[in-house]
Amino acid sequence: DKINKFSDEELFQEALTFVLAGHETTATLMTWTLYNLASNPDICHRLEEEIDSVLHDNEEITISTISLLTYTECVLKESLRLHQPAAAIIRTAVEDNTLIASDGKHIHIKKGTDIMINLYMLH
Repeated sequence: DKINKFSDEELFQEALTFVLAGHETTATLMTWTLYNLASNPDICHRLEEEIDSVLHDNEEITISTISLLTYTECVLKESLRLHQPAAAIIRTAVEDNTLIASDGKHIHIKKGTDIMINLYMLH
């Protein structure tokens, strides 16, 4: 029974993904959220009111309190919508395929073709 193992290059790429996906994206979200809140004091005030109403006297955040922070969740999601941490998603086609565009045009994609989805263009 053969055991599949990561090559050194695959291990490096996975570690790099963990670092970038876990650190940079969080930092980017927090930076843009703070910018958006500073630019919109009314939203900042409403957010502060929600947090104060849910977390009393510096209460610890728990799973049950997070679910009550619905406006906070909306603020974070809007920041992500406006300012995605990653500009694009790149995938490689695993098989030949044909896409049909809205004008009826057939777009042939060969196996192995890199496909980039520009996240800013999805709006």
